[in-house]
This record gives sequence, C-alpha cells and structure tokens, in this order.
Amino acid sequence: MTPNARPVCVHFHIFKNAGTTLDGALKREFGIGWTEFDGPRPNYLLEPEETRAFVETRPVLRALSSHQVRFPLPEIYDVRWLPLILVRHPLDRALSAYKFHRRARTRSAASLQAKRSDLRGYVAWLLDRSEVNLVCNFQAALLSTNTNRAQRPGIAAAVARLREAALAGTVERFGETLICAERALARDFPGLDLSCVSRNVTSERRGRLDERLQELRDGIGSDLYVELERRNEMDFALHVEAGRELDGRLVRMGEDVRTVFEGFRARCAAREAAGVR
Repeated sequence: MTPNARPVCVHFHIFKNAGTTLDGALKREFGIGWTEFDGPRPNYLLEPEETRAFVETRPVLRALSSHQVRFPLPEIYDVRWLPLILVRHPLDRALSAYKFHRRARTRSAASLQAKRSDLRGYVAWLLDRSEVNLVCNFQAALLSTNTNRAQRPGIAAAVARLREAALAGTVERFGETLICAERALARDFPGLDLSCVSRNVTSERRGRLDERLQELRDGIGSDLYVELERRNEMDFALHVEAGRELDGRLVRMGEDVRTVFEGFRARCAAREAAGVR
C-alpha cells in the first residue's frame, strides 16, 4: 500500500442490519464515488480477486456496499480499506427476516417458505437446513469466513475484524455508532455527514426490543425460542463485543456524547422534515 493510498469504505451489508439506511447516507455523501457491488446471483460469495478487479478499474470509488464481499479484503497497492460493520441482536434479526420475506417479491427459498408458513414454521425450517444459516450465527459467519464454504465460522476472527473496522457498533445504537464513524472517517472525508432517514423498516415493527423478542417467543413457542438462542451463541457474543467496542469509541471520542447525539438526531429530523434522505 502506498503512503497516499486512496481510502475506500466497504460496507459489509448484513441482511436486516439497517444496511439500506446506512447506504442511503453513503450514496448521498459520496455521489458517483459510491456504488453497490454483488455477484451474479443470490448467495454468491465474491472472491478477493473479483473485488480487486472491481475496485482497481474504478479510480473514483470511495465507498461500496456489498452483501457478498468477504474478509480478508484483497491487498491493493493504492487502496486503504475502511470496513463498515453493524451488528444486530440475533433474535430480533430473525423476526425481522421473517417479516421481510413474507412481503418480499423475490422467489428465494426463504421467501417462499415465509409465505407458506407461520413464524414457527419458518424458523423451524431454517434450523433444519444447516448449523449456520440465515437466522443462526449468520453475522459471525459472515465476518469470520471467506469464500471457502468449508471453513467454520469463529467468534475470535469476527471480533478482530469488528475492532479493526472504521464503523463498528450495533443496530440498536445506530445513532451513536454513526457519530463515532463520522469522527473516525473525518481525517479521510472532512465534513462527512451520516445523518439519515430510516429506510426499509418493517411497517409493523414494534418499538422496543423486549416487545419484539416477546413477539418472537409467542410466535415460535418457548421450546424453539430456547433452541434459537442456543444456535446463536456466536452471534450473541459478537453483539456484546460490538456494544463494548462502541462504548470504548464513545469514551475515546472525548466529547459530551449526549450533546453530540442530540445534534445528530436534529440533523436526521431536519432531513426527514425536508424530505431529503
């Protein structure tokens, strides 16, 4: 990597982790310097060389979002990677995935299953498919494994990548995560404004996390709920570490967090009032 390597943000767009909202802010701020990058079909995993070729042929690129890019990111002599990672409570994420697939127009296997079954049937179907799947340790697997599908996910690798990221935090503390990211990215992108308006939020989503978790328990039964908890051991650990990492970054920010956060919320509210995303 050269001393003057161009910084490139890469948003690891984890399904149902507020990624569409973050992408809206990135697209607005970077303009033609932002793009999405995924492979030719669903469930495709991009090889490092594919990512390299994509980035090397786009010298104006400063931020990309992908569901299918995986670590390790390729070494490119004139690029300095700035990973962006959001982690979500795994059971809240499972409920959100079901509701999304119920209304999605796609004909993926998960979407078809959600449309023909209730919440319990959807979760049971996924639990039976594989040890790691859309609602079981999905986030830890995405951050720790590469394109070799035989490689087992590991919490240590996922946490290490979280700690090295330019943006690292949780969906539940989205605003705090973004104000930390603005500071972390300010050296490379002065004046970066990540204030945003929520996008792709399930219309019937309940307000509090405890309410949504109770909705999940009521929908799948206590037995399946306990099994889903057990099958998300790594994602629970990752979620805790993401919160700790965010706490540390807020302390190191050296500012009055409440004041900064209120300012961020005011910027978001102004965008929503003006209809500017």
